[in-house]
Amino acid sequence: MEITLSASIQALKIQKGKQQLKAINNPGHQGSDIENNVPLVFTPERMSFAQTGDQSGPMGDWDWIDTIGAQDRVDVLFPNCWTPDIHRMINGFQHQLVITGHENEMGHTIDHRESNWLTYKRLKGSLTPFLLLTWGESYHYVPK
Repeated sequence: MEITLSASIQALKIQKGKQQLKAINNPGHQGSDIENNVPLVFTPERMSFAQTGDQSGPMGDWDWIDTIGAQDRVDVLFPNCWTPDIHRMINGFQHQLVITGHENEMGHTIDHRESNWLTYKRLKGSLTPFLLLTWGESYHYVPK
């Protein structure tokens, strides 16, 4: 199955129309049959953020993930912590900072919650800085 990236940039007016966010919605999948869009959002301040949702990498998605960073600049990547190959995703997006998600997700039963220690173990050896936040924590990102 061949997957092509979206070339369509959508604009969303914000601040009563004075500014706009720009977004590209890339294709993705959770498992073999559930579509999972992977948005890349550009702010008026020229920062960019990608959020992978429950992206799990099947159905040819690695083909575009491996090269997305060469196509569009990504400042911060928000991947799910359990993606099958988080280092491959990090390399593909070529971003400045990783902030993982889905750790200790309260909507899941305890046996299906991802632990913080396991995320640290999965990210061991990453050359890209990463943050692991918990409920209520924040981080002020300043681009390089």
